[in-house]
Amino acid sequence: GTGYGVWWLKRRWPCAELILADFAPGMLIASRIHCPQTTMLVCADIETLPFTDQRFDLYWSSLAWQWNDPMRCLVEAGRVLRPGGVLAVATLGTNNFPELRHAFAEIDDYSHVLAIPAPERLLTKCQRGGWVVNIWQRQAVRRHYPDLRTLLRRVKAVGAREVEQRRPRPFGRAAWQAVTARYERLREPEGLPLTYDVVWLIAHGPVIDERHDRNLASLSFEIERG
Repeated sequence: GTGYGVWWLKRRWPCAELILADFAPGMLIASRIHCPQTTMLVCADIETLPFTDQRFDLYWSSLAWQWNDPMRCLVEAGRVLRPGGVLAVATLGTNNFPELRHAFAEIDDYSHVLAIPAPERLLTKCQRGGWVVNIWQRQAVRRHYPDLRTLLRRVKAVGAREVEQRRPRPFGRAAWQAVTARYERLREPEGLPLTYDVVWLIAHGPVIDERHDRNLASLSFEIERG
């Protein structure tokens, strides 16, 4: 991603080796603003990371898994984490952007946002795979935007398809005006609302010893608080 969380991670663990991975070279370039020069930037597929087994103590991901197969991401995270390593993930559930779905509902029958598997499947696979789940939280988070154009840019940034991607023909001006008018009816004093179905998961693998267990509990608490 943009490396926004790197500042917090570096502040908490100033001596830690940080490696930032993203599939898009442009995102890695943008992330350099937030990253210390010592941070290694790696262009890689999150489902097939180019790292050796059991390399990391912490796997941190924010709004990336919804672009991929969350189950494969979980398996890959388990591969690169050391025994007892911490998994900290924020992703999206299935009830995203109801306002956007409403705005397009009378225009056509195409899906204009990314289809995301039910997050409960991820939780089940995590538990069955031997992970110890410290935190599992799902919450609707609402944001507001000044206009539809700005809102759509934000939607695409976190995992929505291009609005016209699945249509045989592009939207005409009349269709866009209809979508805009329909969404404008939902406007609130703060702007146009958009609801994210956010899922937080913090888990760890088998704990090695009691001391490691205490460190893990402290780490999980600080991640939740941060």
